[in-house]
Amino acid sequence: MEAIRALSVVRKSAVKARTQTIDHIRALMVTAHSAPRVKLRGLLAALLIDTPADPADR
Repeated sequence: MEAIRALSVVRKSAVKARTQTIDHIRALMVTAHSAPRVKLRGLLAALLIDTPADPADR
């Protein structure tokens, strides 16, 4: 039973970290130059996290 509780805590923590990451990326998009902003606009959260930064967009 303790293992299930531990897994629940870990999952809750991972979900919170993912949400914070998405929020942070979206906040950075507000101040980004137009090229990366256009590239990332409208992407689903999972794709937003998986899309690598492109130094050429700076």
